[in-house]
Amino acid sequence: MEKEFEVRSRDGVATYAVAFILEFGRLNVYCKCPAGILGKWCKHKMRLISGDVTGVLATSGAVDMVEVLSWIRNSEFPRLLDEMKTAKNEMQVAKIKMDKVKKTLEKSVQKGVAVCQK
Repeated sequence: MEKEFEVRSRDGVATYAVAFILEFGRLNVYCKCPAGILGKWCKHKMRLISGDVTGVLATSGAVDMVEVLSWIRNSEFPRLLDEMKTAKNEMQVAKIKMDKVKKTLEKSVQKGVAVCQK
């Protein structure tokens, strides 16, 4: 079963078709934006998989969107989105730590560091 939606990009001008295909118990998602055509992850897929339907053109069909959102809820996507959120938070913590270490290193280079003579 296939459901396709026209999604307006964030610039408000371009629209891209995002297709959800449910076959044999597997949900595939495709987008016809430049990144999607190359098989890459894109913000259009991300918005819809995250449940953000802003930008979906009204002509796409609200009933179909409700059905697709139910497919998403019953798939691995929520778990994967949680993993991505956790990884993003871990990256932010690591960036803060890296910035702190860099500042300490910069100060050490300017002030000098002790050298232990043996």
